[in-house]
Amino acid sequence: MNWSTKKVSRVAQVLVDQAMSSEESCVEVDEVDGRGKTVAYQISKLSWESERFAKAKRVLDDKYQSNLAQRCKDRLLPRHVSDQQSARTLPDKFPNLATIL
Repeated sequence: MNWSTKKVSRVAQVLVDQAMSSEESCVEVDEVDGRGKTVAYQISKLSWESERFAKAKRVLDDKYQSNLAQRCKDRLLPRHVSDQQSARTLPDKFPNLATIL
């Protein structure tokens, strides 16, 4: 990443589990044995997420995926953005995103 140490520090403050988009598994059931298998993930965006925060997360995700070994890339399940927003609320004591990013 070509980010300054200051920007890395600011982004790290807001990259907590409660600030990540919700994921829901998309499961297909095998007709033969009745077992469910996760085939994709449905991503629900956060209603309070700013475009700058979303962009920072996208950049980090892209960098992470570009550094994966090909075998890992082949095993990644697809992720689709849902039309519905996540029910997650802004975490308590969460930094003001306007001043962070």
